[in-house]
Amino acid sequence: MLNAAFVARREHIYWKKIYTAKAQFCENGPFHDVVIECDTVSLNDPCLEIRVDKKPVMQVKRLAWKFRGNQTILVDGLPVEVFWDVHSWLFGSTTSNAVFMFQTCQAPEKSMPWSYSQVFRESQLQGLGFSLILYAWKLE
Repeated sequence: MLNAAFVARREHIYWKKIYTAKAQFCENGPFHDVVIECDTVSLNDPCLEIRVDKKPVMQVKRLAWKFRGNQTILVDGLPVEVFWDVHSWLFGSTTSNAVFMFQTCQAPEKSMPWSYSQVFRESQLQGLGFSLILYAWKLE
């Protein structure tokens, strides 16, 4: 019998401004409520905020200049890399989507010059290599 590990989930979410999903960032870990709030109505100063279990963990101001990027957040002490691409929301058609990816990772020891592939491989062995990909569609 094989031991299967859940490593990725892809989900399409729909709303006008606030997008929600559930995520379990490590095997046997708790489920978390992930909320993405993006105000693109005001193109003068659009912003993006991500909350996990109602706690703000990331905010991107000046989103028109930072429409693609990444940032590491901590969830239950576990580093989670958040990648976003909201270019289509800001500059595309009204039927376009944004993409968000949450990927768990293991912080390498500062004294060890590991490559990203080594960190990913090690995290896979420990059950930490989970990815959540969210396609967020705006409803007008």
